[in-house]
Amino acid sequence: MVYINPSTDCALEVTYEFPLEKTTLLSKLFAELNGQTIEAQVRSKKSAKEKYEDALASGNAAVLAERSSEKKEVMSIKLGNLLPEQVARLKVQLIM
Repeated sequence: MVYINPSTDCALEVTYEFPLEKTTLLSKLFAELNGQTIEAQVRSKKSAKEKYEDALASGNAAVLAERSSEKKEVMSIKLGNLLPEQVARLKVQLIM
């Protein structure tokens, strides 16, 4: 997945949602920003959300992936603080 912030003056938070089978697992998530690739870490929901919010508050880019708790059939990936004209590439590995 590739995100490009078309704005020339403001950062964006973007969300990508896609359906998953109940038995499908997200096994890896990589984010590439400014030529640097970062591998996501598995954390508890509370810890992950806190770390994501802290990164955004500090002006850093952050990625948060979570499965919806209601149905568990939708994966949501948030990319926050994507700077103006910045390109981000997200790669996911699923186990089915």
